Formats: sequence, C-alpha cells, structure tokens
Amino acid sequence: MVLNFRRAAMAASVVWSALAASVHAGDPWVEIANSEQDFTLTQGANGWTYGYAVGNGEPAPIQLMQFSSAVPGCGCDNVGPLWHFAPQVCFCGQQFCFQGAVIAHTDSFGDPDVHVPVRMYTFAQSGVYRLRPGFFHAGGCVPNEDIRLEVRFRGQVLWSAETDGGRQSGEIEIVADAGERVELWSVQLLGQCGAAHEVRMSVDRADCDGSGDNDLAKVLAGTLPDFDGDFVPDTCEVGQYPIQWRVADGGNGHWYQVLQQNLIWPNAKIECERRGGHMATVTSAPENAFILTKLALGPFAYQIGAFQPIEACEPGCLWTWVTGEPWQYVNWFPGEPNDANATVGEDWSVLWGTTGQWNDIGPGGGNSSIIEWSADCDNDGSVDLAQTRLGLVPDLNQNDVPDTCECLGNIVDDNAVNAGDLGILLAAWGTDASDYPAADINRDGLVDGLDLGIVISNWGACTN
Repeated sequence: MVLNFRRAAMAASVVWSALAASVHAGDPWVEIANSEQDFTLTQGANGWTYGYAVGNGEPAPIQLMQFSSAVPGCGCDNVGPLWHFAPQVCFCGQQFCFQGAVIAHTDSFGDPDVHVPVRMYTFAQSGVYRLRPGFFHAGGCVPNEDIRLEVRFRGQVLWSAETDGGRQSGEIEIVADAGERVELWSVQLLGQCGAAHEVRMSVDRADCDGSGDNDLAKVLAGTLPDFDGDFVPDTCEVGQYPIQWRVADGGNGHWYQVLQQNLIWPNAKIECERRGGHMATVTSAPENAFILTKLALGPFAYQIGAFQPIEACEPGCLWTWVTGEPWQYVNWFPGEPNDANATVGEDWSVLWGTTGQWNDIGPGGGNSSIIEWSADCDNDGSVDLAQTRLGLVPDLNQNDVPDTCECLGNIVDDNAVNAGDLGILLAAWGTDASDYPAADINRDGLVDGLDLGIVISNWGACTN
C-alpha cells in the first residue's frame, strides 16, 4: 500500500491534501538516503540523527557507544558500532535502548517510561519524497511480544506496522519543507523485556524528468509548469498537458501537445489556431526528435503543419509551413512525398509516431495532430500559453490568449463592443450559453453579471 500525505506552500498559504498516487512517466524516484548504508558515527551526517524518546516524548539526542562496551550473552553480541542513550549502564541492566546500522532495541522491564530508539532524517530541500520503511522482528523474550514500527511526520503517525515475528514494509509519499525531519520509531507494545529487531528506511526524491533536481522545487519556482496543481511537472505527465521544449535544453521555448481529435488536415489547422497555437512546424532535427521522444506518440500518423499549395507541381514542389517559416529541414520517408493518390491529391503531411519520419497524405478519415504554441502577442519574450496557464497574465475567457491581446466582450466580432454584443448577451441571460456560446465570455458555464461586467468595462471600439 502506498500512502500519500502532501503539503505545498504556495505564496503565503499552506494547503494540505491526501492525494492518490501521482502520474509519472516511468520511475520518477531517485534514492538519496538509506538508513543502513548511510549509518554514521556522527550525528547529522548524511541527514541522519540518532535519538531516543522516553514514553511518547520528544526524541532526544544520544551518544555513541562502541560494541566493545556490550556485555556478552545479552543478545546483542557482534552488532558493531551503535548508539546508546546511557553508555555507562550495563546492557543487561534495566536501561537497554540502542540502535546500530540495522539492529534496534527498546528497553522495558515493566517501566512505563520505556526508552524508544528513534532514527530521524532531515530533508535538505523542499520537495516530494517517498519513504520506504521496513523491519524484521524474530520474537522477544516472552510469547507474542509485539514491536510496532511507526513513521512520524509533523507529530502525526503516517504509517505503522507491528508484528510478533516476521517482516513488514511500506511506502509513504510526502511533501516536506527544507529542514523538516521524518522519524522512525521502534515502539514496544508489551512491557516485559527489551526486544531486538531490524529497522531500515530509504528516502527517495521525486525527479520524474531525470534532471537531478527536486520536482516540487522546480514547480514552485516556476521553472517547470504544473497546470493541474498536483505538484508533478507536466513534462512528466506525458500526453495530458502541453510540454515545453525548454531553451535551457537547447529548445525554442515553444510548447507542444497531441491534439487527440480525428480531424482532416484543414479542420485540424482551424482547431489548433482556435486554441491559440498552430499545427507543429518541425524545422530542425532536434525539434523532430523532441516531438518523437517527449510526446509519447503511438504507432500512428500525426498531422503536422506542412502543406503543398494547389498550384504546386507534384510531388515535391513548394512545400510550405503554415507559419511561413523557411522550408529547409525535411524528414520524409524514403520515396516520399509521392502524391500516391493523385486523383484527390496528397497535399498535407503527417509525422509517424514510430520513426518520426514524414509522409504526404490526402483527404481521409482524419488523424490526430500535433499542436505547437509559439505566439507572444504582447512581445514580452514569453510564450502566451505558459503565461496564461500559469496565471501570470489575465485570461478571463480561458482561450490561452492574454486578455491584453484581445477585445473582450466583442461577441459579434465587429471590432467594437457595443449594443449588438449587449443584445446577444441579454438574449442568453441566465442560460448555459449553448445557443450563444460566445455570450459566456468568462466560460464559467453561465451567462450572468460577470459577463455583463466584461462587456461594460470594454465598451467602445476595440484597441487590440
């Protein structure tokens, strides 16, 4: 069972939520700490601190005691270096609490203030982490003596398991702030005698794109998008959200996504433009490779923005990009384009998801397409899509075009907000705008005072 317990600090607010398992591409986890492998003789080294708690109190630091101080025959021979809360006390005395690289031991002998060994790990960075605790207990000195292992975080028990003999393990996914710590408690349930058991925990950091950085830190810093607010970079939720070809990765800063609608090429072109983008213009080998590897394409043909004017000679003349970019790089299949269906003409293009090579096509049943966003209508150096999706600029009608580049309230599209627009809005008043979709200007599913306010505030000739 995987438990998820996440917190994110967004601006000044703190949001708690219990989330289902995140959608990642492949295995997003990188192990950064392991209690057994990182066992250290220095408090705080590798992020680990060794302590003990009396009863259920706050864990206190403990001192190092070497194996040589142990009393033979007390059940703790040959455990190696270990941490003990009172190294001057004989191990076979009443105070019997220690932990080594793997072995841990509570003390008891009927004392209600049992000393509990606690391993603690401090997070160096804010981020999403996976904890994998586990322990083995072979049984204590009395029948049915149970040991419970608990993972505690911010004063709460996130995971626990107990046994009087056998192995237990689990997984917990959390969001932690830098400097916070998670605690691994070895709690004895039967107050008869101490019980030795094995304890381990690994700490994995979420790094779904393999960049070596923490996912949450990148999302909160705005260096990677998280349009759905689940703290997983959208670049790792392949196919669900636009993916950016980052300039830092040698890209152009544009955004790409598969348009999962079976449309013929002219209609796909219109739909891509309606969404504020255009059919992908693949103008270099690196761009072709990015689309092929990052968009999780299937073994299908995906329409791209190359077309051939009707007057062009067949099959290879005057191929053009929908944006008018220079026609230089090509990646045709051998023998393509060939205008194989010359009766209707093959004047449009597709990219195959298996190889990334291109083919010319004609009218048919339609295909999915690849949409690219590159528009920067306000000339501020950032692609509009990223700014609108991340809430950096207003986009009241949610069409991924900054409001500063549109004439909001111009329902009839006559370059002015006037009585004609007001009349349509009033005719659709109180409805879901199914008859007049453009009247629901803010796209909240209802034509109401919010839409009227937009019309009034933009009254007059359009300036954009």
